[in-house]
Amino acid sequence: MTEKLKNIIFLALTAAVILGFSLFELFAGSAAYSVSERRTLAKRPAITAQTLRNGRFMKDFESFGLDQAPGRDALRGIKALFSKYILLRGDNNGLYSCGGYLSKLDYPVNTEKTDRSLSKLLRFYELYLKDGGGRAYFALVPDKNYYLSEKTLIPTLDYEFYKAYMREKLSFAEYIELFDCLSLEDYYYTDQHWRQERILPAAQLIAGALGADIACDYEEKSLEAEFCGAYVGQSALHFEPDRIKYLDAELFADCTVTSCNTGEAKPSHIYDYAKAGGRDAYDFFLSGADALIKIENPHAPADKKLVVLRDSFGSSLIPLLVPGYSEIIAVDLRYISPEMLTRFAEPEGCDVLILYSTLVLNSGA
Repeated sequence: MTEKLKNIIFLALTAAVILGFSLFELFAGSAAYSVSERRTLAKRPAITAQTLRNGRFMKDFESFGLDQAPGRDALRGIKALFSKYILLRGDNNGLYSCGGYLSKLDYPVNTEKTDRSLSKLLRFYELYLKDGGGRAYFALVPDKNYYLSEKTLIPTLDYEFYKAYMREKLSFAEYIELFDCLSLEDYYYTDQHWRQERILPAAQLIAGALGADIACDYEEKSLEAEFCGAYVGQSALHFEPDRIKYLDAELFADCTVTSCNTGEAKPSHIYDYAKAGGRDAYDFFLSGADALIKIENPHAPADKKLVVLRDSFGSSLIPLLVPGYSEIIAVDLRYISPEMLTRFAEPEGCDVLILYSTLVLNSGA
């Protein structure tokens, strides 16, 4: 076989593969969501004269092709293995592993994005706290990198600077130090969140600062389904799954939980067993992401109310505060504007706990 013929065959095979993949992606069905990556995938772009002329079609089709490539998860796994064992990179897709823990790189401090996160908190202060008479408290939740920094050379936030920056920006709130109350073992191996069964001391520290009595008899329980946290799919590597444990109390059965996530009040749950084996089992706590949740406890002092401005870390800690309050209003300002709160609750005059993680604040979410 001549060299020329070899080249022709090689080019023909290459063209056939490219054409085959292109035809497959043009006419095959496409997935709307990646369970492993936990994100929405690019949709097939519409072919119009305008998008062909301005080049928009090819740009969108490239994104669509990458997201809908046949065997995408397998290809991602091969890339991750190559990156880890051949290139010897410390991270893959912004994630790294150390001592069995998966964690996300969060570096450096981004004050611009942090200020974006703080803008709604400061707006809440102006509307309901400045002249409302309630007391404000602030607790910053450290990410796993704070505790992993002693075991790895991966760059991390300057946490002391970050704490000082946040305390200056939220000077109206009394700061509650959680960093020394937690440890690496308080976090899931495969997810960013903390383990509820291990954070009761943190909840007690917060309650003590707020002057609330949250003493309660808990029974530690475990969900049957294994928990593969968000970082597993994003890393495209195999990790042993976690197990979700939780602290249950008899008084929870008497509590009324209301969600206003859809713009109208609907019954919800402190622990949502329907979501225990779902796409993200951490949604078991307070049914996952929600703009506003109201928890009413008939066994607590009638005048004891609390507003918690929180991210997803609050989902598993807030239930532990319930015994000390007749009403807790959990608000996630990523999904609702401060001006809208009075449609569903009366935050003015209540004590307020600001509970946010460094991961959320530093990302500008």
